Amino acid sequence: MFAEYIVNQESDLMKHRIKRNFRNGFMRALDISGVKEWPDISNGNRKDYFSLRSDWENVGNAIQRACSNYRGTGR
Repeated sequence: MFAEYIVNQESDLMKHRIKRNFRNGFMRALDISGVKEWPDISNGNRKDYFSLRSDWENVGNAIQRACSNYRGTGR
C-alpha cells in the first residue's frame, strides 16, 4: 500500500516535471528576441590545436606505457 502510494506520487511528479520542462523548452524555441549570447570563438583554432595535440600526446604516452608493461611481463 505504501509502496503503491510512493509510485503514484512519483509518477504524478514526473508528469508535472515533464510539462514544466516541455513548456520551458518550447518557450525557448519560440524566443525570437535575439538575446542569445554567443561565445567568443575568435581564437578557437589555436586552442583547438593545442587541445588536440595534448590529447594525442596522452594517447601516445598511454600506448608507450602499455607496451613497456607488456614487454616487462616476459611474454
